[in-house]
Amino acid sequence: MQLAIGEIVEKVTKVTPYTKCEEVYKSFKEIPSLEGVVVCLNEVPVGLVMNTHFYQALSTKYGFNLFMNRGL
Repeated sequence: MQLAIGEIVEKVTKVTPYTKCEEVYKSFKEIPSLEGVVVCLNEVPVGLVMNTHFYQALSTKYGFNLFMNRGL
């Protein structure tokens, strides 16, 4: 079975390293099926934020208050 790249590609949510965690949190809440966001600098991918790791960081003691007003 062969697939063309157009059959498996999908649009992703992009943010910059300067995007506040509060905005990423809002994206994950608004789109429950969203598994992660791509961090791009000048349209070049430099990182990936997965929802499970994001929520783990927020669930630590003081995590929510510590991270919400920071950039990625």
